[in-house]
Amino acid sequence: VPNSGPTAGGTRVTVKGMSFVGASPLSSVVCKFGREDSVAISASSSEVVCMSPPSPALPVGTGLVSAPVFVSHNGGADFVATGLSFGYYLPPLALGVVPSSGPSHGGTAVLVSGAFFQSSAYLACKFARNATSGVFAVVPATYINSTLVSCTAPPAAASLGDFGDNGN
Repeated sequence: VPNSGPTAGGTRVTVKGMSFVGASPLSSVVCKFGREDSVAISASSSEVVCMSPPSPALPVGTGLVSAPVFVSHNGGADFVATGLSFGYYLPPLALGVVPSSGPSHGGTAVLVSGAFFQSSAYLACKFARNATSGVFAVVPATYINSTLVSCTAPPAAASLGDFGDNGN
């Protein structure tokens, strides 16, 4: 959990199960995402937590590739299949915003066009309250399709600052 993250890696992934760690020191617990290893950052008898490594290149014309997930308790000498897969996706790319401004009290419906949008419970728009101070407001976004999402501008937002999946 979660079962997907950006191609750059760095997603905190929790693999739940039973009898993960006996006397194994944490340094010997390793996750494998496809062919890429990641040393566990925490482990117990019921779960192992690893950071997803960067993915291999995505096939041309796709926005998602899956990698099987394995766990090792002996430093990567032997791996056990978890039966899980982790999906890598290209990070969302915002290309346009309509409308580009609205009233200071907020409430304006905003359509964001772009590429590689994924349906996710964590999908969000980030609005700059003050672009020079680094103060932002994050609001939920609604997935329409892979090139279009919508969100509602919060009060006193100066401009759309960023777009993404804030679950990572």
